[in-house]
Amino acid sequence: MKTGFWLRDARKHLFTWRNCSSLQNISALSEGTQTWRNYKIKTQRLTTCSGHGSSSRPSQFWRTSVQHNMELVPCTRYHSTVRTGVHKAGLASKRVPDIKASTFSSLSNRGVPYIIRYMPACVLSKKRFIAEEIADLSRDFHTTSRVLALPIPLLLILLKPVKKLTAMLLGRSIRKWWQGLPPDKQELLKDSVKRNRWRILLGICSLSGLIAIYFWTHLDKSPITGRTRLLMFSKRQFLQLVEFEYQSVLESYKDKFLPVTDPMYETTHFVFNQLVEKNKDIPGVSETKWSINVVEDPEINAFVMPNGQVFVLTGLFKAVADTDQLACILGHEMAHCLLAHGAEHASIIQLLDFVSLVFLTLIWAVFPRDSLAALGQWIQGKLIQYMFDRPYSRKLEIEADEVGLRLAAKACMDVRASSVYWQQLELMKIVSGTFQIPEWFSTHPSNDRRVQHLDKLIPEAVKLREDCSCPSLPSVDPRLVFKLSVQEMLKLLKKGEEAISMDSEIQQLPQYHEPGPAIIERLPTVVSVQALQNTQNTQK
Repeated sequence: MKTGFWLRDARKHLFTWRNCSSLQNISALSEGTQTWRNYKIKTQRLTTCSGHGSSSRPSQFWRTSVQHNMELVPCTRYHSTVRTGVHKAGLASKRVPDIKASTFSSLSNRGVPYIIRYMPACVLSKKRFIAEEIADLSRDFHTTSRVLALPIPLLLILLKPVKKLTAMLLGRSIRKWWQGLPPDKQELLKDSVKRNRWRILLGICSLSGLIAIYFWTHLDKSPITGRTRLLMFSKRQFLQLVEFEYQSVLESYKDKFLPVTDPMYETTHFVFNQLVEKNKDIPGVSETKWSINVVEDPEINAFVMPNGQVFVLTGLFKAVADTDQLACILGHEMAHCLLAHGAEHASIIQLLDFVSLVFLTLIWAVFPRDSLAALGQWIQGKLIQYMFDRPYSRKLEIEADEVGLRLAAKACMDVRASSVYWQQLELMKIVSGTFQIPEWFSTHPSNDRRVQHLDKLIPEAVKLREDCSCPSLPSVDPRLVFKLSVQEMLKLLKKGEEAISMDSEIQQLPQYHEPGPAIIERLPTVVSVQALQNTQNTQK
């Protein structure tokens, strides 16, 4: 009878003598094994200090007796020790580490309460590991390095030509299949579609709902403007995409970068640092690692990549009149980066591509000939481009103008110079005879529209500048200077035309008929101080 109860109790124990055996079994082990055994029991007691020290269970739950010589008395049959990965690893390795006496003294002298320090290992209920256990496990278990999966949006971008070709072939195959069917089978299919039209409609609606849910779950709210936008790329994924473009830009501008000692680089560095230092409270400014690159190129352009790389072409310095205009341009480009316009525009392109694939398949399936299908595909692409893509790009440009103006205002720049820059560009186009395409054909707003929009925002930006305790603005408005300069230039042109009509000498023709960009660069100097004072007195 006693033997039967003993077998029942032994079956309910989770461990054999290796974890909760008697003193006799422990003493029968070798000296090295007993040292390893006592060390493991001690480390298990230390791992229970956060979980079981404040337990609300009754005192009889901890029915065990632990002596100070680190030997464990048999546990009760209801509270055997939970087997942990450490014991499994130790048993599998069949190795007994070399544990010194100093190890036990360091373990026992830690600032652990008496009850917690000597809590029995048989009441462990969670797998908790300390540094020694983790080191032991690392010897016996090995893990492979994590492999990052290719992001779906990146895969869709790389497979964009393949998607278009697949849609064309699918639509053409459907058309050929339908044209090859006998008339009687065509009628049967039409009747079948009519009978199951509600099921087909339900399937289409269900699929559309799933797609809408996918795009809805990728909506994000801008922390700067509060506008809701579509972002199908995470920041890490989009930076991976940008890295390819960044390497391409570096290759295209190879051997054209100006040194840091160049005056143009120093001016750009000073202005951009002013923008960064005064706008650290804006989300993303402090987190982005900015890097300035000045490139020897006659093009009037500057851009900031999403990874914080700032590129300024030297042609821009011929178009701006002062550092205030340069700060407004850099603030505009900086706003593109902070607002994640690149990722947003790429997400919109993905949405438009998905919609265009559906219509592309229908076009190639419905049009009777390949030539008509190709024409329909070209028309569809142009409609999507000029009705959705480019208007959205112009919207992002307007938003960057607004945020960039605020960045320049907080940096204590003269924000009134922002509209003057676009007026100068417009005048340069007129003088040089550059063809101006309509705004709805372009990805950027027209210069006139930008001037009107910025003039509406300037009063608010000036107030923000005052709230930031910036120095007072000059009394002379740069917009007024530019306006009077243009009037003076028109008077000179008019006098030149009169002189040409009165004098038959042709030598004066190049002097007045083609003023060239050089006159525009000297525009602020052609206005006399007396004219400005007269204008201000008239306004008063």
